[in-house]
Amino acid sequence: MSRFAVAFCAFMLAAGMAAPASAGDPVNVERAILNASKTALAVRRLHPVRGVSATTLAMELGPRFAGNDRAYDVEIMIGRHAGEIAQLRSALNANPETRAALAARGIAVGRVVGAVVSQGWLRVYLK
Repeated sequence: MSRFAVAFCAFMLAAGMAAPASAGDPVNVERAILNASKTALAVRRLHPVRGVSATTLAMELGPRFAGNDRAYDVEIMIGRHAGEIAQLRSALNANPETRAALAARGIAVGRVVGAVVSQGWLRVYLK
């Protein structure tokens, strides 16, 4: 890999712009929504926030595996897990660092329906 490529990748990571290609993958989205209450615990302890990335959910979640023709609508899943999502939003508001990081990106906590926390990085899924 050239020096330029390494420097560019380092810049993208430092700027919080690098996101996995599968960020909007239906399975990842589903896990983020289903694990919202568990993620809330990690969000409360998140310090420092190294970066935030956001994915807007303007799609239907498709079948989870071959032969399953039932589509999982995002709105239905959000409705079924409203309590867990409320816990996640509460945790995002309670942690001053996550609240500030989201505000810096112009992200309203009320739009967050799922999140993934990893090594100081916060990925949120928005309605």
